[in-house]
Amino acid sequence: MGDVARPHRPNLDPYIDETDEGDQLEHTIGEAPERDEGAQGEDEYYGEYEEDDDDFDDDDLPPDHPALARVQEALKKQLSERLAEVSDELREKTQKLKASKADREEVGVQLYSVQQQLAKLQAELEKTQDECNRLLQDREQEEMALAQVCTAPDPQRCFVSCWW
Repeated sequence: MGDVARPHRPNLDPYIDETDEGDQLEHTIGEAPERDEGAQGEDEYYGEYEEDDDDFDDDDLPPDHPALARVQEALKKQLSERLAEVSDELREKTQKLKASKADREEVGVQLYSVQQQLAKLQAELEKTQDECNRLLQDREQEEMALAQVCTAPDPQRCFVSCWW
């Protein structure tokens, strides 16, 4: 970290010796300070840190250190609340998905019914158009036959045929 100024925190680590020399705080990592034999039982973390640990940072504490209990409890509470929120969102989205699938299936059934009805109507329309075309052809044939009769030498016959 170099020359970054950090606020002073009390040193709880028995392996770090702090001495105040003017404005600068000097940390010396070395042997643990002399302790009474009875004092070793008071600190359950006595002797856990090793000098050889290159990754050691004086801010690192073991996860089960009592100083982290409040932070861990707050983090656990925060994560539990977030888990509950996400679970609720998942439940809601699952319900919406189920409802959407049910609606989609219902619309599919309605679509199939309408398609069947449309196919029947189209077949009926084709029959009606075929019948209309057949009747139109019959009429044209009858009109041609009538036109031939009207050109016949008997004008009386033409006059009677044209009036019906």
